[in-house]
Amino acid sequence: MRVVLALVLLAATTVRGEDNCGRMQRYATQISGHIRLVSKGKVVVTVWSLPEDNLALQKDATVSVPLKKGQSLAEGKLASLQIVWLACDGKLRRLEEIAYSLDRPIEEYDGGWLEVGHVYRATAVGRSLDPPETLPRHQVGGLSWTNADDFLPDDGQRRTVVFEVTSQDIEYQGDHSWIHILQGTIREARAVSESVESAPPK
Repeated sequence: MRVVLALVLLAATTVRGEDNCGRMQRYATQISGHIRLVSKGKVVVTVWSLPEDNLALQKDATVSVPLKKGQSLAEGKLASLQIVWLACDGKLRRLEEIAYSLDRPIEEYDGGWLEVGHVYRATAVGRSLDPPETLPRHQVGGLSWTNADDFLPDDGQRRTVVFEVTSQDIEYQGDHSWIHILQGTIREARAVSESVESAPPK
């Protein structure tokens, strides 16, 4: 499926990278897992199923993951979960957080950072966010839609979109320069006028 990339050239705060990491990749992986232990902000879970084995997670493996802030998980349950993890230069650096897959709230986006694993409601003009996503200083890139052809005609029209950020790839280009690509999957898109009409009366 064609991936559409909206390029953004922005200067903001300092680089959000890792020491000694020429290429940083962050992913959100959906799993079915057995929650074995919840203790001191950590969750021990056995992976029952996942889309495919990857660098961080394999079927039947038992892993310890930091619990997402504000989240609580029930021990002894089989649940649909989301694990966010980080790789540096092709090697696993750490498992970052775990949460129930269905408990991700929809956040209203009006500019700023986009975080892997988070779900946003935003305005798109054609296939670009309005306002555009913010990137750190010395980084160029932007957000690519994995399923833009199914939801966003490239026609310059304003739409409300709900999407999840599923991955982040930051690669050092030399001379204090990075390429920063975020990947998002659209869940819903509707014309701005339709969104207004469907709102309940006050």
